[in-house]
Amino acid sequence: MKIPNIKNFIYEEFFPKEYFEELKKNPNYYIWMMNSLDQRIPPLAQFIRDRYNRSVTINDWFFNQDGEYNYSGVRPLDCKDGAKLSRHKLGLCIDIKVQGMAAPEVQEDIINNYDIFKEVGLTTIEINTPTWTHLSVENTSWRKEEGLWLIKP
Repeated sequence: MKIPNIKNFIYEEFFPKEYFEELKKNPNYYIWMMNSLDQRIPPLAQFIRDRYNRSVTINDWFFNQDGEYNYSGVRPLDCKDGAKLSRHKLGLCIDIKVQGMAAPEVQEDIINNYDIFKEVGLTTIEINTPTWTHLSVENTSWRKEEGLWLIKP
């Protein structure tokens, strides 16, 4: 499903396959889905795609029958992947893989150029992840420190 004003991503890349299976049964599920994803996430993904001029993978189940990634975007509340209180379950973050770039390289660029990433809503990044980059638009105004919140696994 096309996302308005986003040229390189579709909704299927931000949601798990089972959400779209449910949508086939109940068209009203669409409203619930759209309220499950923070609307700053797709523009952030597009910004990263444009910045590196490379393919960015979030969930790949729609494009690849044997897809590896189903929970790199929004996760169901009962999802066993990740933390029990994961921001993924609130639709506030994504895990990305940038084609041809190692995750630490992407993380370093984001940290070194945070001012431009902040403009598109990025507040939090998980560092030291070897194969993906975790990005969040969660509220960090409660923190005493300013700037990008770095999470270490």
